[in-house]
Amino acid sequence: MVKSGFNERVAEAHGFKIVSDADGTQRSIPVTPEAEALLRQGDQLRAQSQAIASDVGNCGSSWATGAKIANDTVAVNTGFQVFLAASEYDWTVYANGFITGNSWYTGGLGPASGYKNWNVGISNVVGPGWGGVPYASASASVILVDGTVCYSVGPTFTFN
Repeated sequence: MVKSGFNERVAEAHGFKIVSDADGTQRSIPVTPEAEALLRQGDQLRAQSQAIASDVGNCGSSWATGAKIANDTVAVNTGFQVFLAASEYDWTVYANGFITGNSWYTGGLGPASGYKNWNVGISNVVGPGWGGVPYASASASVILVDGTVCYSVGPTFTFN
């Protein structure tokens, strides 16, 4: 997961403020004791993320694995672990067979743990092929409680 910008509405709702440095670089700073506590929790989440996946970006990690099962369905395990509690997320996984393809989507609030994992089946995928999570897309993103917007780095997989 990599940083792509900030959402000021989310930051303010959780006690953070987005500021710009002299060189134009933006960052999020805590302005309430609750926000400072969320940052302390983030240190623990960073360690968990690094233990889950080796492709850790500056926001966390994401993954996707898949295998073809019966009836033209691809079984997928996908998810993310970010370095701070999440305010909201959007998540898409695609599977493209040689003949047809399909995708799966979910979105929602949280999680406070910064960790989400799904086991899903993507149907109507005919033929061998490839799949994964979109790279640097709002359809595979997490907004952290400090307002940081994180995009997946696009993990992929192949299937027979």
